[in-house]
Amino acid sequence: MNKLSRREFLGIAGTTAGVLVAGKKVVSAIKNESGKEKTYKEEWIPSCCNMCGGQCGILVRVVDGKAVKIEPNPHNPNNFSNNSDDFFKNHLKEGTAICPKGNAGIATLYDSDRVKTPLKRTNPQKGIGIDPKFVPISWDEAYNEIVSRLKKLRANEEAHKLLWFCEDHSFTHIEGDFCKLYGTPNYSMHSNLCDTTRKASFKVTMGIERPLCDFINSKYILFFGWNPLSAIKWGHLCRVIPRAIEKGAKLVVVDPYLSGTAAKAQEWIPIRPSTDGAMALAMGNVIIREGLYDKTFINEWTVGFEQYSDYVNNKTPKWAEKITTVPAKTIERVAIEFASTKPAIVDVW
Repeated sequence: MNKLSRREFLGIAGTTAGVLVAGKKVVSAIKNESGKEKTYKEEWIPSCCNMCGGQCGILVRVVDGKAVKIEPNPHNPNNFSNNSDDFFKNHLKEGTAICPKGNAGIATLYDSDRVKTPLKRTNPQKGIGIDPKFVPISWDEAYNEIVSRLKKLRANEEAHKLLWFCEDHSFTHIEGDFCKLYGTPNYSMHSNLCDTTRKASFKVTMGIERPLCDFINSKYILFFGWNPLSAIKWGHLCRVIPRAIEKGAKLVVVDPYLSGTAAKAQEWIPIRPSTDGAMALAMGNVIIREGLYDKTFINEWTVGFEQYSDYVNNKTPKWAEKITTVPAKTIERVAIEFASTKPAIVDVW
């Protein structure tokens, strides 16, 4: 490889690019130091990353049956399932990225301590320091044992005793649907610990648990406690948000620490942890006081505005400053900037 000419290198690069798009197997040849030619089989396999609940689209380079490289797959709209039209219009051409955790997928796959087969406990005793005496069993044995136990619970009308835990459900609901069909409400996953409040608030106000903003067309982007340029949940945002900034959008990040996203923002607003709500209420106070809200939208599409107005009437920026440590002048300015810039977006995690 060290002795490749520029022309030869570009030829190999062109072949690889073609494989990325077509996903075909290719047979390549390369000369070793002794001058002997060695052939190897190479392919790029499209998949989804499972290193976190984001499950971004990836392409895995496999050489002679072994995964050697993971790349982001910009053509995979998995994370954009709730606005696919916008994905093909605005996001596909921007490309995507993969985080360090995603890149570590190969290390996880080939970790010497990885459990590669089902293990069955043979020691009924449990407790700290007690050897469970796990023994490997086949997948068929594992499936049969699980099925027999599930059938027994159903037969005894004890389906509710099934406790189902998983990392996440890939933005579909196959596992949740199974639990409903089986008859257990005890379905728990990553989201129960991560973005439950986010999903609940968006479900109530917008009718969808995981909306994805049209960042690339925004002029003002306000984040509360979200770090999408480092802790990637949707791989395309690493390209889309910087593009919005290039087009003139202002990015403001409210976060207790200087995250990777905050470092790229035009303004970082450090705040006392867990007091974001107080700042948001004070912003509502300013926006209503200045009459900067969309009156037609409020009248035609919302309920409870009068009660909300009454609630934030005394939630002034000075009130919020004592709680959040964010200066009242900053809260007032950000509220007016946000409400006066169209289109503007606020998002949270």
